[in-house]
Amino acid sequence: VPDNGERAFPDSCIVRRVKGKATRAEMSMLALAEGADVWRIERVRTLAATPLIVETIVLPASRFPGFTKLGDIPNNVYRLYSDNWGITIASAVERLKAVAASKRDAAQLECAPGTPLLEIARVASDLAQDPVELRISRCRTDEVHYRADLK
Repeated sequence: VPDNGERAFPDSCIVRRVKGKATRAEMSMLALAEGADVWRIERVRTLAATPLIVETIVLPASRFPGFTKLGDIPNNVYRLYSDNWGITIASAVERLKAVAASKRDAAQLECAPGTPLLEIARVASDLAQDPVELRISRCRTDEVHYRADLK
């Protein structure tokens, strides 16, 4: 949310999407077997054309058949999961940590390497509480802040 409190939904630009083997961390967080394939979607999210978030979304390939046939990936991926694969996200757990921008982060976020970022690691689960998505977001916080409304 911008520091002025204005509510706005960020736009997204897909940087790349690739299929690969799950890392140990991804296997652990998504409850996957060794050797499992995952989809990795990298995107940059902007507010008013200013890049504020770099994001990597990791999805178990077995849960998303036909992903290769998918054209554009919309901004609202939870609706995409529901409309195309019948997967409803019911809950998510987030862990927040302060990190420094890597050279790649800095290039994508138009900031200096080492700039303080907020890293949010989210595991989203479906109605059966099975992990569906791992999302790592690294956010600039110089003009925006993280807001969570708990109800």
